[in-house]
This record gives sequence, structure tokens and C-alpha cells, in this order.
Amino acid sequence: MTDDEFSGDSGSFDREIYIETMKDDPPLKRYVSRGDQPDSIDIPGPHEDADMAIARAIRMTRSDGTPRLQPVLGSAGMGKTHLFWVLKEQEKTGTLGTFTAVYVPSPPAPVRVPLHFYACLVDEAGETLFERAADSILAEFGEKKGVIRHRYDFDDVMSKALLKYPGVAADVVKALLKYRLDERQSDLAKRWLLGEALSEEDLDTLDVRAILEEDDLTMAALKLMTE
Repeated sequence: MTDDEFSGDSGSFDREIYIETMKDDPPLKRYVSRGDQPDSIDIPGPHEDADMAIARAIRMTRSDGTPRLQPVLGSAGMGKTHLFWVLKEQEKTGTLGTFTAVYVPSPPAPVRVPLHFYACLVDEAGETLFERAADSILAEFGEKKGVIRHRYDFDDVMSKALLKYPGVAADVVKALLKYRLDERQSDLAKRWLLGEALSEEDLDTLDVRAILEEDDLTMAALKLMTE
């Protein structure tokens, strides 16, 4: 299309509508991997090295029981997003064992980066992440008590867990235990774990010092969620 044709009579061609249409539905978008749309075609060859590195990390984790976060880094266009969808398919089929692939787009700002990672992890894994983390704490520090109804005692579990998780990590442990054990505060604890901006009254109810936002608190939450 020539410049004259592009800027021609508005009755036959509307430049603004054309530009908006191209922005909203570009013709080549189907050939670019996107984090919100699975890829339907895969050619294994180009990502074989990455496959081997990730498979090795999963084998090591299964062997020594040490949780690992395996980042996949690369410049734009290297195939990171496509590899994510390959891994999601393998995660579904269980061909590599048990793992969770998480899509992490570029942070919207150079601050609160750990919170961005945490939000992506929670968005991908869902509430199951909280349940597993809480159950892991209960398995290590919990002891069911009671004659008629055997149940965990929150204060007892919390006092034991504090020896391993002091400082800011204590708030994360407290929220996880209340999410799992306290029916009255479970929803409020979930909101805290999801990073919602709670009121001072809500924070006092949960008996935590701050919302899940600062880097040190978020890193403590990430550690607990991935152990």
C-alpha cells in the first residue's frame, strides 16, 4: 500500500480503525508463544539442552529431597515461553516426575520483584500451595491431642515451629496454620497469603505485623511454599 493509498479518502479507508485493528489482532500473533495461550505445535530439537538441564534438576530433587527453583533465562525470542508450555504438558503427563512450571513475565516495575515471583507462583499453583506448606509444617511440628477429638493445637505447633522459623517467617507460618486449622480465620489468612491489602484491624486479628509485601517477608513466604 502506497502512502497516498494509506492516507486516502476516509470514506474508503479509516486509518485509525486500521491501526487499532492491527494492535488488537496482529496477523502474526499466532506464530508467537504467549503465556496465556498454550502452543499446539512443538519441535523438540531446539530445546533439547534445556530439557536435559531441567530433567537433571528434577532427578536431583527427587534423589536428595532438596527443593529447587530452576529458572529458565534468555533473551527475547529464545523460546522461553514455548518451553514453558512444553513443560506444562510434561507436568500434566508426569513424564519427568512431580514439578510445577511457572510462567513469570517481566516485572511491571523494578521494585517488589520477590512479590512478583510469589504472585506468579501462587497464581499457577493455587491454594494447593498453601495446603501443602501448612501440612508440611504440621507433619514436622504437629501432634494431635485430645481424648475424643484428635486435633492439632495451634499454640503448640506454633511454639515448636518458631524455633525453625523465627523473625518475619513467623508471620507466614502463623497465616498458614490459621488457614489450615482455624475455621473462623481461614478466609482472612488466605487473603493475607494471597497478598491482599488488609486493614490494621485484620492484621491484628491474624496477629501478624504487616501485609505480604516487603521483600524479606515475601522471600520467607517463597521459601516456605517451596520447601
